[in-house]
Amino acid sequence: MCLSSPQGYSKSKAFIATQGPSAETVDDFWRMVWDYGPKYIVMLSDLIDKSKAGDDASQYQITHIQYTGWPQHRAGTPPHSTSLLNIIRTIKLTDPEEMETPIVVHCGSGVDQTGVFIALYAMTDMLEEEAAVNIREFVVQMREYRCLMVSCVDHYLYIYGSVLEAERCGKTVTRTDQYLTYAESKLGLTGSKRGALYCQEFAKLQTLCPNPSPERTATGALPANESKNRFSNLLPDDKRRVTLSTPLSDTDSNDYINAVYLDSYRSQKGYIVTQAPLPNTVTDFWCMISDTDSNIIVMLNSISESCPRYWPVHASATYGPFNVEVTNTQIAPHVTEREFQLTNTFNHKKTTVRQFQLTNYTDDGDSAPLAAPEHLYQLWSEVHQWFKQSNMDGPITVHCESGAGLSGVFCTVDMTLDRSEVERAVDVFQAVRMLRHHRPEMVCTESCPRYWPVHASATYGPFNVEVTNTQIAPHVTEREFQLTNTDQYKLCYQVVQKHLQTTITTTD
Repeated sequence: MCLSSPQGYSKSKAFIATQGPSAETVDDFWRMVWDYGPKYIVMLSDLIDKSKAGDDASQYQITHIQYTGWPQHRAGTPPHSTSLLNIIRTIKLTDPEEMETPIVVHCGSGVDQTGVFIALYAMTDMLEEEAAVNIREFVVQMREYRCLMVSCVDHYLYIYGSVLEAERCGKTVTRTDQYLTYAESKLGLTGSKRGALYCQEFAKLQTLCPNPSPERTATGALPANESKNRFSNLLPDDKRRVTLSTPLSDTDSNDYINAVYLDSYRSQKGYIVTQAPLPNTVTDFWCMISDTDSNIIVMLNSISESCPRYWPVHASATYGPFNVEVTNTQIAPHVTEREFQLTNTFNHKKTTVRQFQLTNYTDDGDSAPLAAPEHLYQLWSEVHQWFKQSNMDGPITVHCESGAGLSGVFCTVDMTLDRSEVERAVDVFQAVRMLRHHRPEMVCTESCPRYWPVHASATYGPFNVEVTNTQIAPHVTEREFQLTNTDQYKLCYQVVQKHLQTTITTTD
């Protein structure tokens, strides 16, 4: 086979770099795996030909990780490095004694994405050990073992940006079996906020996730769409916004709704995150559910004048070209489940939709209590169980009043616990980081003028206020404050903690 064994940061022959096996070399590939005994195979390309495993390869366990976020064209780079770095972080949680054998890394050519991954892995090792990196020297060293490694300038720049991302984020991942001890001893979830690790993490997220530029949210800001936004400063990213396809009337061709696709752990565009429907967008909401084949709705807001009930009080009701029939209702102390039969009268399409409503809480208010961790965990458990049993692959629609606060908490918990189940790793910070790539407001923060601290920042109850800018004129002084409520971020950790406590108790 066409392969080489470049060294890592401090270990010789730490990797096996190879091209993706063809139909003729699949047997050779698995023979190589058997001979070298790797713990991990990292695949950095999409699957083109179905491959088969030799009989010998099933005699010991190998973890195969396929990264599907790389663009198809050879010179392209992923839109961000969060997912790729998470793969590296997960591998590094493995017991060092199990990592004596090299990691097999392959892409289509065995030099492009493969070189980027190996360089990232080695440079993050060097960063942790020396607080320094030398990317140029390492790439030159790789080329001594395999020429043309990292042959594209965009790939080379991507390594620099990704290493910077790793340095700025720091280490936030924990092994699942160590998480409860970590949460109790280091996170500071039960003590004072001052100096608590989760507060430090949240402050770091604020610096990493700037507000989107107006160019990215231009569609939502159009005059025709202003009445469809609950908050004028919370608009969908144009690259990820959900577009409506069913015509709502002969004269209405507007495809806009304040909703975005976000990636879940299971799939790209696994979530639709949106604001609770306004009185004038209820029809748009049902249009979105029908057009996107979304079979699950997670409701995280209470009903009010500005957040009306969007389903029928009695058996059925019509919203534009959509008929909604309530076919089942189950009321529990903290979660109400409803089943709807949604009919699109324009194309006669029928969709069965399950709604999970969290009750008995107040959301999004500055000083209002959040959902109790055990109640939100109950909601997540029921959604998770139904999703697995239903075998439906449409996106999960999640909404709260703003489409950012508790919606962000739910998606963070879902991503974190799904990853924990598969990779045995917990990383709340990186889950929020992933969501904020396309919805920077997820797990809320707001800018708001209030009484300000004497120094750079201060804490008032659950809020941290930081003075970010001051402009002094002869008669007017302007100050800009960053108001941060860490309670929603803390809630993410608490729900994950509740799940793992429950899992351990059940196992015992």
